[in-house]
Amino acid sequence: MPISAYIEGEDGAREGEPWWHARSTELLDREHPGTCCLRFLDPYGDAVFNQAQLPVLLDELRALRGRLHDAELVSVLDAVIAFVRRAEGQIHTYVRFVGD
Repeated sequence: MPISAYIEGEDGAREGEPWWHARSTELLDREHPGTCCLRFLDPYGDAVFNQAQLPVLLDELRALRGRLHDAELVSVLDAVIAFVRRAEGQIHTYVRFVGD
């Protein structure tokens, strides 16, 4: 099962539809040395990012874009960036990445 992402409130209630792509695990389950957030994405577990972490996560995702050579993975990355941006700046809102 691919890694998926949810936007959720502080009570854990999910807001809207989740994001996922058949190649999301291939994109996100990589070595991310020197990162603060990306390195915690796990294909078998969850990782939750709060409002203070979301700008860092977005910066790291944007930096990853420059290292990709597969056009489809770039498209998948652009989609996850757009998804995470929907949560940015929303009080008591988190992004949860869910592995298997």
